[in-house]
Amino acid sequence: MEESLLVSPILAEQISRAAGQVQAGAITDDAFKPLRLSGGAHRQRQGDGYMVRIRIPGGRLTLAQWQAVAAVAGKRAQRAHLTLRQDIQFYGVQLEQVGETINELAVAGVSTYASGGSTVRNITAAVLGDQDPTYAFDPYPFAYGLSVRLSKHPLFNSLPRKFKIGFAGPAHEQAQGWLNDLGFIPALLAGTPGFRVVAGGGLGASPQNGFEIERFIPVEKAFSYAEAAMEYFATVSPKDKPLSNRFKFILRALGLEAVRAAIHGRLAGKADELPAAAPVAAPGTVAAWIEAPVGDLTPAQLQGLGKALAAAGAQDLRISFDQRLFVPGLAPDALPHLLKAALALGLPAAEQPADLRLVVCAGPDTCNRGLVNSKALGKALQGFTLPSELRISGCQNGCSQHLVAPLGLQGTVKSTPQGRQPCYVLRAGLPLGDSGLSFGPALLTLPARRVRPALEKLTAAWKAEAATTPFGDWLSAQPKGGLEARLGAGFSDGEDAWLDHGSDKPFEVQLGGSECH
Repeated sequence: MEESLLVSPILAEQISRAAGQVQAGAITDDAFKPLRLSGGAHRQRQGDGYMVRIRIPGGRLTLAQWQAVAAVAGKRAQRAHLTLRQDIQFYGVQLEQVGETINELAVAGVSTYASGGSTVRNITAAVLGDQDPTYAFDPYPFAYGLSVRLSKHPLFNSLPRKFKIGFAGPAHEQAQGWLNDLGFIPALLAGTPGFRVVAGGGLGASPQNGFEIERFIPVEKAFSYAEAAMEYFATVSPKDKPLSNRFKFILRALGLEAVRAAIHGRLAGKADELPAAAPVAAPGTVAAWIEAPVGDLTPAQLQGLGKALAAAGAQDLRISFDQRLFVPGLAPDALPHLLKAALALGLPAAEQPADLRLVVCAGPDTCNRGLVNSKALGKALQGFTLPSELRISGCQNGCSQHLVAPLGLQGTVKSTPQGRQPCYVLRAGLPLGDSGLSFGPALLTLPARRVRPALEKLTAAWKAEAATTPFGDWLSAQPKGGLEARLGAGFSDGEDAWLDHGSDKPFEVQLGGSECH
């Protein structure tokens, strides 16, 4: 990995020294926060360790990088988690080991640099760009090349707020273009490769579909365009207003034409650039999809999978946008052995990806902003045959991207006479169109412990009445009050309706300060 993307030995040593000062009581963790965030270390909710986020440009790792991640996890982490921004997060890293963890990863060519806080976050890329002929071209080299270019810019790690960039693909992977502060969608114009550029997308409490800011730019202009947009954002985003200074709010306030003109004004003098091409899998090879249930992997699974990948002759692997690993370039006779080895590790694996996926955010067992225990709900749903892809977020921030899933659950809290109640809002997503995303309406609010029984009951009714219609469409077509009527009176009653998954103690809202900004 390019050196500019890696944490320097000096920064790692500064983090280790400051961690020692925190332990000794010489400085507070709040004073330590800016330094550790620059190295990718975040405070966990329980206070029993730190989360270290690994930045993986475009979601692609070499086998050697995966093995290095697995080796460090075996010494330093309790578990790992695959994120929907193609990162890997370590949990349970002890304070005195944070600096060593970051340094060991950097020495192995794995980046944690500026992976949180007010930075350019990990730049994502479509997973199948070099595998699927419906893609105009593979955007991965652009995601990696732009990561390198911006990492050398003085604003990369000192923005007013986080800035997210994604390189998308067609079909299901195109959504990633519309969800980012800046999205690049590969396109061809009279045979010339370029990008459709979308700006101001985002989820969270105020979700917004991105705006098309450029119908087409040539591929060699992509890096300078992103650099100009980042610089413009840095000049107009008010640092003292963190609730309203993301790029989507800038576009709302100033208008698309003004923002486009300002970006164009910064393009003069910027160098065009094309990235180096990525290696292409040899003809006649096959690929595997390996799932991480609820996004989690133990150190033993990381290490075991590394050995299985090496035995199968894998050269690289990719993190998808739905907590799976895609492994291309395999010899056909190696595939069955890899699938068998993954299954033996507790990781479902197949040659073709499963459509009925369960995707879950990290949740409040580690995240300071989580309201209800999404991870525990995900585990409670295991064994249930889903009628549709389902994404679960523990709060309105929407880190599972539930708003754009065929079926989504968003954690929330209701105030009732009996106390605060952990709940989920059920939503059905709408199809992606040429103008981007449409966010599905809220259909039903359910107590956390009633989600699985409700899905089971509604799925049975759907199968009996309209199984050829997509489940989400069937839900959305029900009249007002119709879903509640199908569940029946008293469905949401009972003492356990005020309990969250993963605990039999009375529910309490426990929020900490945001670490992700």
